[in-house]
Amino acid sequence: MKITYYGTGDGYGIPEPFCSCRLCSYARAHGGKDIRTRSQATVDDIMIDCSSDMFAHQAFYGLDMRKYRHILITHGHSDHYAVSEMTARYQDPDTWHLYMPPALAEKEVARMASIQAKNSKNPPNRTPVIHAMQPFETREIGDYRVIALPSHHSPGTETLLYIVQHGGKTVFWVHDSGLLREDTIAYLRKSDFHFDAVSMDCTLARGSNFTSAHMDILQCRETADLLRDMGRIDERTVLLLSHIGHLIDRTHDELSREAAELGFIVAYDTMTLDILRLKPPLLGGQNGRFVIPLIRGERGRGHGCAGARDAAFAALAGRGFLAAVRFGAAGGGYPERLRYRPNAHRAAGEGSG
Repeated sequence: MKITYYGTGDGYGIPEPFCSCRLCSYARAHGGKDIRTRSQATVDDIMIDCSSDMFAHQAFYGLDMRKYRHILITHGHSDHYAVSEMTARYQDPDTWHLYMPPALAEKEVARMASIQAKNSKNPPNRTPVIHAMQPFETREIGDYRVIALPSHHSPGTETLLYIVQHGGKTVFWVHDSGLLREDTIAYLRKSDFHFDAVSMDCTLARGSNFTSAHMDILQCRETADLLRDMGRIDERTVLLLSHIGHLIDRTHDELSREAAELGFIVAYDTMTLDILRLKPPLLGGQNGRFVIPLIRGERGRGHGCAGARDAAFAALAGRGFLAAVRFGAAGGGYPERLRYRPNAHRAAGEGSG
């Protein structure tokens, strides 16, 4: 199973168009992994979100949208669902499918029907098939199993987290999201999932509490501790941070060093992680360690290549394609465990993107 990140920024991306903060200025000057476009990723043949930067991902990152017939939409914000791109006429004999929260699906079914009626005399006029994913629904999509869980995000915007299973591997996609909802926590406690990778929303500056719609790195650590306590992750699990905004005020290298101390890898645009090639934990040291043979950047303007090391790995291993990643502090576990405060299902919290 391979995860590829095409967009790892928040709703505004980095650099923000009119922003002169330290991080945005640095990204303009240095490019590379500090350029973050809006959310889009693939898990093998399943796509998660298709943002307003989808065209840029095709033009500069080598993404071929024609390969992906099944797209999971987390919610209707434009940095995750590019409405205008979904209505472009195209010449392709195959059908493609969008899976999304029920309220959004209802709107999109009506919108697609209206578009078809208006353009009936101007073929080709193919629109995607819309599928409503109910919270806690399990759906078989070919040889993939997808489970939708409710997310605590922006009030009035129904948002889903996704669990994707394929080839004996399981990925948990946790963005956009603040701290997990109580009903989602209850579902996970009763389940028997083992997550091989977890991708988390890390939009906010460390210690920020102005919104409950996203997380900072400490809340990501809280979430990881919770998942570990209930047995959903262990030392073999790859923990990733994405949906990173300029409010975090860390360059990619700075954030990677900070994240590595807490057991996280910071994703960047075009990063591919091959979960199937992960090896079991190495037992040669006091701390749980494992080897990731393939972390690479796809071809892209100013982005990763075979010789570029992600700074988190460079800080820990720093040689070749093999990178030893240590989970937790010396002696195992995370330092200073925090009490998890789940987000109740309420109309509190703000946020977009």
